[in-house]
Amino acid sequence: MLAKKTKSGGQRFRERQKKQIQELEEATTRATSAAEALESQNLLAKRRLELLEHLLRCRDEQISLLKMNKDVSATSPEPVSNPNVFNMYQYALKIGKDELQTIWKDFLANASQKLLSNPDSESYGEEIEASVAHIKNLFKHIVVIHPDHLYSLLAINLESGVQSVPLSNHWANVLDRLHLDNLQKGMLKEVYEMFQRTMYPVHVDRERILTSPTCSATSSPAAMSPLSPAEYFVEEVDVIEKLCQSVKREHRNRLLLYCYLFGDFLTPAQFVRLAFYSYPHFPDAFGVATTVVEESQYGATPPINTPGSVTSSGAIMMYN
Repeated sequence: MLAKKTKSGGQRFRERQKKQIQELEEATTRATSAAEALESQNLLAKRRLELLEHLLRCRDEQISLLKMNKDVSATSPEPVSNPNVFNMYQYALKIGKDELQTIWKDFLANASQKLLSNPDSESYGEEIEASVAHIKNLFKHIVVIHPDHLYSLLAINLESGVQSVPLSNHWANVLDRLHLDNLQKGMLKEVYEMFQRTMYPVHVDRERILTSPTCSATSSPAAMSPLSPAEYFVEEVDVIEKLCQSVKREHRNRLLLYCYLFGDFLTPAQFVRLAFYSYPHFPDAFGVATTVVEESQYGATPPINTPGSVTSSGAIMMYN
């Protein structure tokens, strides 16, 4: 019978050393993964903070314009602290639908010349950048002061002037031309998700109004209603007022989408491409944002999501 071999002290030492090195490598790998995860979380939190700050600025701008509109209509308006803002407000206030369409077409014609001469450029010169800044600022006023002007532009073919709906792949084609980076796509996706979250209670409330006994009682002609003529009129007015309030809440949320798109979200070159490739339609913030979300569902864009986002974002987008 052969004698059982025993390990030498040197072998046992090397095995212990090998095991310790392996454990150290595993611990290092875990620490590295944890550090990378923490860094990623910090980056997402930083991006989200920047996004929320931008949305707050958008909302502050809109509230300021609404207050200015109220003050100007008053018999004794408060003094305006920023003459430049007031001058732009006065300018936007006097613009009609047809004039606004002409202003947009003039901007588009001027910007298109620069874009066609160098389609892939990220800078079209100071003149175009100033023009982009002006048109962005104008439309941030228009969406608050004359939202009907904006909706009128969105509803027509700018070339023919007749009502028209973009083709199903139109905004996907536009998005491809914008060359948005992953950060921009993630930001826009998050803004859209905020919009959806704040619209949910609006839609629930609207459904409640439309299915209420009061609405059912006034949905039939007055002659067929069980209510008296006076009761019918009172109930009908009540339903209409509630629906109007619901539409206003939705409108305020949509305005923030447009304020974001016409803010600092796009570079001047990207905004020129947005205007050019959207033609013959006017840039639709809702259409662009929806397309980003649809594409991200296939893994093209990583979501930006951090704990507590629903409450903070909802508070920003919904004000009554």
